[in-house]
Amino acid sequence: MINSEERIKGGYFIISRKLFESDIQNKPPCFRETWIWLLGQANHSQGKSNNKIIERGQLVRTILDIQKGLCWYVGYRKQIYSKTQITKSLRYLCEASMIDTTKTTRGLLITICNYDYYQQPKNYEDYNERHTKTTRRLTGGDTINNNDKNNKNEKNGKNKIYKTSNFEIMFQNIESNFTTEQLKLKESFIEYWTEPNQNKTKERWQMEKTFEIKRRFNTWLRNNENWGFKNKSKSDEPAGLKELRKYIESTKDEE
Repeated sequence: MINSEERIKGGYFIISRKLFESDIQNKPPCFRETWIWLLGQANHSQGKSNNKIIERGQLVRTILDIQKGLCWYVGYRKQIYSKTQITKSLRYLCEASMIDTTKTTRGLLITICNYDYYQQPKNYEDYNERHTKTTRRLTGGDTINNNDKNNKNEKNGKNKIYKTSNFEIMFQNIESNFTTEQLKLKESFIEYWTEPNQNKTKERWQMEKTFEIKRRFNTWLRNNENWGFKNKSKSDEPAGLKELRKYIESTKDEE
């Protein structure tokens, strides 16, 4: 019998139900398993690996690590996904703006995009409804005013607020070139390219050497139709996808 007061060892991570409504739900099982495995393996807090800082939402793994992590047994026979299957899964996740990758000497530094947002319980509807009811019972009112405390924290450099750039305005200038159907991908495109760096001084698009927004969105649309690398202009690839390509090339001799 389970003791309801006993804490569950190993911690937890959140999987949004939006997963079942997303494109990955209709992809091969390896894609979903790779995604969930990466979510579960990512750091829940900042840590170190070989004296390198690995941030919350990041992990360093090789393709072989992922293969071993996703193995299963049929009787006594051990089964694993092929390197090609794992590579295709990583390509998909990278192009779908679900992960970002950087080649390192020890494997891939994988960053889960928007990790903090999706791993924060208060960002989910059911949590907000229950939390609001509980708060009202405890305080006897409908409003909690933390403005004074927030203002003090901002003056002290805490809770630094990152102001969005002109990216959305830039996009508005090219919207007339695309159909309503194509603009359905606008939100994911903007969300990916406006993700701030660790210091919150620059957005992702500002760290590219060149960035022509209309051309990038056209590439985004093509990628949505075909998740492979065929017929793709390498100059249009996100930095993370280029890093993944480099890593795959460097491990060919290991096959």
